[in-house]
Amino acid sequence: MNSIRDEVAWIAQEIQSTAVQAREAAAALAKRLEELLRNESSYDVSIADMDDRYVWRDASYMWTTETGKEGSTAVGATGLVPVDDAIKRELRLWEHILPTLKEEYVRNRYTDEVIYCDKRSMVVGQTTTNFGGMFPSGFDAWEVCRNGVTYYDYYGWVDPDLNPQRVPRWAPSAFVDLLGVFIQSVHAPVFRRESDPETSGFMGLHYNLEWVNAGTVYKSKNRILTLSSLSTLIGASPDAMDALGLQPFERQEPSFLEPEKVKNHVDVERNLERGKPAELAELARKIRTEQEFEHSLKGRNFKVIVEAAPELGFFVAALE
Repeated sequence: MNSIRDEVAWIAQEIQSTAVQAREAAAALAKRLEELLRNESSYDVSIADMDDRYVWRDASYMWTTETGKEGSTAVGATGLVPVDDAIKRELRLWEHILPTLKEEYVRNRYTDEVIYCDKRSMVVGQTTTNFGGMFPSGFDAWEVCRNGVTYYDYYGWVDPDLNPQRVPRWAPSAFVDLLGVFIQSVHAPVFRRESDPETSGFMGLHYNLEWVNAGTVYKSKNRILTLSSLSTLIGASPDAMDALGLQPFERQEPSFLEPEKVKNHVDVERNLERGKPAELAELARKIRTEQEFEHSLKGRNFKVIVEAAPELGFFVAALE
């Protein structure tokens, strides 16, 4: 980079362009899946050889392949609904969209998951994590979300009540608590029929913020940080963390294991305004409202340069 200003602009544009790409991919994939669901008669859904490729776990089917660097391809049903021949044919139908999901998994370089989640706790997609056998038979993902066990309602976020325009939406939090990872996920609603009063599920892409950080701010030799519109510290270079007076980030446990600890970490520990010194809170407010300003931290004076990445409501700042 020729200058700190150039680096800030590059990181902001990198986040903006790849996030837009992820949202557009989610929308396109939702439409492709809707076409698949509405045109089942055009596809081979024979189930004669399923038991040779799918694995029984109690009352559930789960099929996973390609574990390793390429991620895990999954077509599965947890057994929330009886796995009868109709469910088996639907799983076979979903196999036809796998090549497209895998292509998007590769094309979106910060995406660690491309997956359709049905309200019957059935899934199809390509993921970094192998979920085979992770959830108990009869697991009801929709109910878990509605009961508030998760950080936000993964399904309700794009249901018509909260999303009457039926468009892809970025999740309200930059944290996916079932995994314990900072991820900004985008969900696109899927409707089996155009006249459906509610979604059958959502097509989701996980935009992994730790991967973004690894490719941008973590490598910077300057004092660079990324902040959300809620003043959540998304990422920062080592010198920036030192200037802010904060400890390095630590991997969190999934929220269902330590819900209060995780909530405090997301909402307080990584928020620059909550429970922080006045000079740090003021820095966060200025980053969200100004493009260039002077600011003092712990007796050191900095010139602060800011660029926005509006797709996610993020701000990239440098302390010069």
